[in-house]
Amino acid sequence: MSSDAPIERVLRERLGDRLADVTLAAGETLFCQGDPADALYVVADGRLRVTQELAGPDGSPVTMRLGDLGPGELVGELGVLTAGRRTASVAAVEPSRLVRLSGGDVAALVETAPAIAERLAELGRRRLRSSQLAAALCRLLGQVDPALLEDIERRVAWVSLKGGEVLVSAGEASRGVYILLSGRLRVATGEPAPARGAAAAGQRFVSEVAPGESVGEIALLTGEARTGEVRALRDSLLAGLSAEDFDAVRARHPQLVEALARVLIRRLRARERPRPAAQRALALAVVAAGPDVPLGDVAARLAAAFARLGPTLHLSRESLGRLTGLRGAADLEPGAPRSGWLAAWLDEQEARHAFLILEADASPAEGRSEPGRSGGCATPSAWTRRCVREADRVLLVARAGSDPTECGMRIAECGLKSQIGNRKSEMAKPSILLLLHPQGTPLPSGTEAWLAAVGPDEHYHAREGRDDDFARLARCLAGRAVGLALGGGGARGLAHLGVARALRECGVPIDRVAGTSMGAIIAAATAMEMDYATELALGHRAFIVGRPHKEYTLPIVSLIRSRRLDRVLAMIYGEARIEDLWRPFACVSCNLTTAEMVTHTNGLLWKAVRASLAIPGIFTPVIQNGQLLVDGGVLNNLPGDVLRRAGCSRVIVVDVSPPVDLAVQCQEFPSPWRLLWRRLRRRAKALRVPSVLDILLRTLVISSEHVVGEVKRDADLCLTPPVTRYGMLQFEAMREIADAGYAYTRQVLDGPDRPPWLEEFTA
Repeated sequence: MSSDAPIERVLRERLGDRLADVTLAAGETLFCQGDPADALYVVADGRLRVTQELAGPDGSPVTMRLGDLGPGELVGELGVLTAGRRTASVAAVEPSRLVRLSGGDVAALVETAPAIAERLAELGRRRLRSSQLAAALCRLLGQVDPALLEDIERRVAWVSLKGGEVLVSAGEASRGVYILLSGRLRVATGEPAPARGAAAAGQRFVSEVAPGESVGEIALLTGEARTGEVRALRDSLLAGLSAEDFDAVRARHPQLVEALARVLIRRLRARERPRPAAQRALALAVVAAGPDVPLGDVAARLAAAFARLGPTLHLSRESLGRLTGLRGAADLEPGAPRSGWLAAWLDEQEARHAFLILEADASPAEGRSEPGRSGGCATPSAWTRRCVREADRVLLVARAGSDPTECGMRIAECGLKSQIGNRKSEMAKPSILLLLHPQGTPLPSGTEAWLAAVGPDEHYHAREGRDDDFARLARCLAGRAVGLALGGGGARGLAHLGVARALRECGVPIDRVAGTSMGAIIAAATAMEMDYATELALGHRAFIVGRPHKEYTLPIVSLIRSRRLDRVLAMIYGEARIEDLWRPFACVSCNLTTAEMVTHTNGLLWKAVRASLAIPGIFTPVIQNGQLLVDGGVLNNLPGDVLRRAGCSRVIVVDVSPPVDLAVQCQEFPSPWRLLWRRLRRRAKALRVPSVLDILLRTLVISSEHVVGEVKRDADLCLTPPVTRYGMLQFEAMREIADAGYAYTRQVLDGPDRPPWLEEFTA
């Protein structure tokens, strides 16, 4: 039988006795979008119209006319082949006759006739490709005229890229615009990347393009050369429109330019408040990076956590065979019989689900052993390789008690290092390390060795069996994390203790934390998961008993010697490192040597916090690599922007610095001797005059007021506890200040005017 024979004739010759006739009157509906896909149809006579409800640029539904189907064309093959639901609605434009093949017969055909299955799969992939293009255009442009859609589809070139291949290079002349239909792209612009800690300068800024987004509009409209390199992170499919074809389409549809201008405006606005790249559809491969990893349990808990964020499909070797009904589906290699059908099935699952969890085989030993490999490692199985190839990101899972060097070698020896790597490799896709800890672990340790051995882009900690840890991980990976930024303000910052307590009691998650100065102290305790009683006890011991702000010295470098401060911080945090905290943490300091902000995300915790609160002129600066670090409030007293860049879709900021402070009741400052005399004479009425420490602290806060204003406007929730009446050095009122922060936050969270997005957590 010729491979070019019409599919209707192929089906009739093989399954003629199983085909049933169906007739439709004009206007009659064959099936609706969302109906179960229980049969495949072939149009014998007449004409059918396909429509689909899609999401517009603002998320509102838009009904799109996808086209008409005539004699000899298939109807509904995609849903049947993928055992899913109808992705569009189909109705008769004129009286029509169709032949019907049940879903059960189609499944048997896939199993017994691979050649026919491949042809059906190819037809299904073409239909899916057209549907994806329509959905992408709808998201970009809004309601699209059917004539415009048909014109674009007729002219586009379908571009397939393997993971690691380059689509465009920086500096090359414009070749047109591309719309990503499936996969993921990485855009490197040549700008320096945000530093990871103090030592990540020089890396290029990297953004990502997700399905439904476009690249190349600016170069297309302006005629300028490409400003960055675009590379596929994984196997990707794009629809490309050359400059010549774009001009031809624009001549027939002038509204296209206006629509593209709206796209660019939205994109420019988004740069002011960038949306995390992962806050869209995500395919995640879950791979064992060490021995004895409970991979099935990890993947199942992650899938359950992702399901609370959007439609999620968890695929393993076993579930793949069960869902597809295809024996040996997990072991199909690219190019093998029925592999095209499996690829079409996976494409459809990704189109239907926001999150795809691809659980690799638990051990590479399930693959084929290769003689001569050290350590007895086997090559990854076909299913593990497919999981990694199909994923946007790879989650490497290991028990924290394993040997990190051995696990790092295991990944390299098993041939996955070229696909799973750190951001130094342009060919590698982003990897995340998840370290599993036993229940009851007080605080992780030894993470630095893991990061050196594995080299992931990110890392997280989770306790086995703790669903809240996996829920936090899912929100972070999906770009739905809730971040808490705590500002500086001296003793007033103790209100952060009450704020964090109220958030926890009301069920508002704290996925990432960042702080400046006093805010860094509380943020670090939050990231360590200290309980409220412990925080108060340590705070009393540190600030009321230890009194680090009272260790005066000769004012040559600073007013305070700062040795007590060092001892206090070392007492609170011990030898914990930032990498070892349960929650991702960052604090900021100011590099006086280079006049730049430093974001601390690794290293000894107490030293990073010490740099963040080294108030210039009061505490001695911190020396790091021959440079001077001082209080982060000089440049950024409220680091909500740090959390936004880290991927938080919701940012809560707590500002304890009032807009008006240090008011005085005299016309001029009295002499220092008069002030001293009044203090010595206890019966004399005290003058309300700020001290040199108060003035320095207030000056520090004001210096970053512009940045704070921008951060507060960008925040999803801005909390301002009423602590103005307390002095910036009034540490003896610690419990009162903490209680004030708690009462205020509970009032906001329990009140009728709380932000609507909090309902997800506080309901």
